[in-house]
Amino acid sequence: FALRMTISDTVMFSTRDAMTYQKTSQEFYHLSEQGFSIIRPYLYPLIILISHGAGGAGGLWFIQFLFWIASINLIVLAVKRATGNAKLALGGGIFMAFNLSATALTAHALTETTTIFLLSALIYIAARWRERLLSVNFLFLCLGLLVMLALVKPLFFPLALTLSATIVIFYGKEILRQPKKLIILAGILLPMFLQIFIMAAKYNTVAFSKIGGSTFINYLL
Repeated sequence: FALRMTISDTVMFSTRDAMTYQKTSQEFYHLSEQGFSIIRPYLYPLIILISHGAGGAGGLWFIQFLFWIASINLIVLAVKRATGNAKLALGGGIFMAFNLSATALTAHALTETTTIFLLSALIYIAARWRERLLSVNFLFLCLGLLVMLALVKPLFFPLALTLSATIVIFYGKEILRQPKKLIILAGILLPMFLQIFIMAAKYNTVAFSKIGGSTFINYLL
């Protein structure tokens, strides 16, 4: 009952950042409308648009709660795959489950829960493919997740670009010889180019986001 009481629009959009994601979701279908989309890529606002539109604050919380539960399970599977030790895997899952801050963030319209889920998926894929880390299929999977991460947090855009360039440089000939792989690569990169198209249509600028570079410099470098 207490949890149900805390899941409301008042709590979900209580922070300034949360409100910017909400407003970006409201302008998603309007290319002529400008606003916070200059700093917020479309994927997380799209999650808000669909889940909140279908079930209100409870719908958005439920999706983020599923992301959090999936993250814990992916870490358990990753540790089990990497070590072969079920007890160690269970310990890793319990350790992650007791991150109360991450649990609380499921009730707020912020990108942390989605980011944790995508990073957990990346860790699981690395553990499962650890014997084929240099295969083009593994790199495609990683690139797909990095593209989604970039569309949630522009901080990951330079990493997605770097991996894209690496794939082209080292596997370009192999990809060109197999049209299916070329189509897969184009499909993986398409959502990223869609974000650039939205920026060009709305703000007449060729950029991914106006926040990614400053975030990278201020918080990492």
